Amino acid sequence: GSSGMRSTVPLAVIEMRDRPSAWKLVASHWPRMEYFSAASFTSPSPVTPPIKRSVRTSARLSPTAPKESAFAWTVGYDTIYALQDARDDAIVGIRSTARLFGPRVKLGVGAFYAATAALAFAAIEAAGGGWIALIGWLAYAAHLAWQASRVEGADPATALRLFRSNRDAGLILFAGLSLQGWLG
Repeated sequence: GSSGMRSTVPLAVIEMRDRPSAWKLVASHWPRMEYFSAASFTSPSPVTPPIKRSVRTSARLSPTAPKESAFAWTVGYDTIYALQDARDDAIVGIRSTARLFGPRVKLGVGAFYAATAALAFAAIEAAGGGWIALIGWLAYAAHLAWQASRVEGADPATALRLFRSNRDAGLILFAGLSLQGWLG
């Protein structure tokens, strides 16, 4: 429907530009974020942990928070990934968020990760999340803060290690949400 069309517009606009953009990867994730938001807040799914009916109904109050959180997280981890090639990107003229933030990369990643955590918290609260989900969220937010604290002046190997640690960040949040759904 119209949601599918809306999800392709940012990607199409970015792809038609003749120069690489700092936001290209983010736009390519937009359709997945649209799906995640729709699947998480409108209909039960076989991969969704069992959640009480009243919680699912209350989750409809904030359907965009997970999508916005995923957007901010994508900008943060893409910036960390781009730190590996920032020097080469400058030589060939590729624009990236790592180059955009420059010496303020810690502030840039930190701001996007703070937005990520705040929006994830809003989504959990809107869904009626309990204490297990909040512990998972707290560990997730701490992991993102740890990444942001290490990003300033990171060499390529450190940037790659920090980028790859986002798998762990996602698993931490998923574990908290899943355990809440199954035990809560």
